[in-house]
Amino acid sequence: MKKISSAFNICFTVFLFLFALEPILGSYAPYWYAMYALIAVGIVVLLTTVTNGFRKKIFPLKQFTKIDATSYILPFISVLGIFVSLEYDTSFLDFWIFMLILDVLPIAVTIFWKPKKHH
Repeated sequence: MKKISSAFNICFTVFLFLFALEPILGSYAPYWYAMYALIAVGIVVLLTTVTNGFRKKIFPLKQFTKIDATSYILPFISVLGIFVSLEYDTSFLDFWIFMLILDVLPIAVTIFWKPKKHH
């Protein structure tokens, strides 16, 4: 299960990176082939994770909410998306700002929020 969620996180990170570069690379056919391949792989991995989670009585969302190496890369991809949106196409600027907030929030919560120990 851990390998599948890691594969999903990597697939999602690469997809988001390529999506950030869409205004620059969108006119090239290999870009779209890579995007469609990542979408297909991501859907297969997500469905596998969900079905394995229900079959083994494991809550699959817990695997996706863990902070791992890809979680620290996502804010940088969102900032890249903001810069590319400002330079080439401002229609996705609000999306990238929202993604930056969603990417930074879990990291900030894990760093600054410590559960109180009960004696």
